Amino acid sequence: MSCKDYEQNIYTYPELSAKERSHLDAHLQNCRSCLTLFQEVQQTQQLINQIAEEKVIPPHAARLTGSIMSKIAQPSKRAFGEWIIELLLSKRSKFALSGLSSVLLFVFCFQFFDDPAQFKASQASSLTNSVILNAKLFRENFSRHKEKRTLFADCRSPFQSNQYYLNCVKTKLK
Repeated sequence: MSCKDYEQNIYTYPELSAKERSHLDAHLQNCRSCLTLFQEVQQTQQLINQIAEEKVIPPHAARLTGSIMSKIAQPSKRAFGEWIIELLLSKRSKFALSGLSSVLLFVFCFQFFDDPAQFKASQASSLTNSVILNAKLFRENFSRHKEKRTLFADCRSPFQSNQYYLNCVKTKLK
């Protein structure tokens, strides 16, 4: 094996099997460049382990802890939507809104019945827009509508313009 093949094993030395370690140790006894690389890697790993084991205490640790805890203890700012939903779901707001809607309904009804012209107009429109439950009147109305549709059926064509349709309807009505 060449030195390049052994380099990868140098970096992973603690993870090698016993057989692979013995091959690498034999190569390190014969190759000075791989031995220096191995020593550098071992020193680097030792330094990393030492630094990892050290307990670092930041300066002003009590002040740092106090500021972190004060930020945690502060209530978080709620979004406007969450605030509205919470407000609408509370019991007090439900009672207040139902009372307000009852008062508004009463005021609107009072104003509506207070103006006689508006009341008469609504009665007249309700009679003209009401449903006809008389079967005879319904059949007559339906047959008149059907006659109009058959009268103008030959005027409508997808190949003709709207002007042609209007002229055809005018001639049929004359």
